[in-house]
Amino acid sequence: MAGSLKLLEKVTLSGATASVTLGDDTWDTSYNVYYVTFDGVKVSADDSLAVRVLASGSPQTATNYQESVMYAKSDTNSTVGGSVGLGQGDATATIDSGVAASSGNGHMYLYSFNNSAEYSYMTVDSVHMQYATNSGRGFMKSIIHTVAAANDGILFKCNTDSNNLTAGTFKLFGISK
Repeated sequence: MAGSLKLLEKVTLSGATASVTLGDDTWDTSYNVYYVTFDGVKVSADDSLAVRVLASGSPQTATNYQESVMYAKSDTNSTVGGSVGLGQGDATATIDSGVAASSGNGHMYLYSFNNSAEYSYMTVDSVHMQYATNSGRGFMKSIIHTVAAANDGILFKCNTDSNNLTAGTFKLFGISK
């Protein structure tokens, strides 16, 4: 069936961890576009979910990420912005850690990951509840890794290195033509 998804990898957290990788040893280069979901992501301290591309299984940490974002807020004005020269991109806004019901959820599309002559890029849509105001938040973002190289997956982590991911399910799919 054209446009169908094939599950390539699923990771469900059962305790605190510094990061989650999708791809690397399970990366299948037969797809042009990949789809990623993250659901029920919780953090050890208030923090956002960050993402980095993998090259030969290693997270790319140099300041070669650019992003643009539309941050929708149900209780106040939405914001639009962008940044360059980043060491990673954010897949969510800040997830509140002290609230049992608070978690980050979203999905991403990964493009040009297998093409060593192009930049890899991602689109992200995510949502969560803002504890302090009990309001909904939405995050629509594009992230570009400005290095022409083939990439073989992504790494999720907290924006702040000293924080951990404590729950969540992460899935990587290939999209069939």
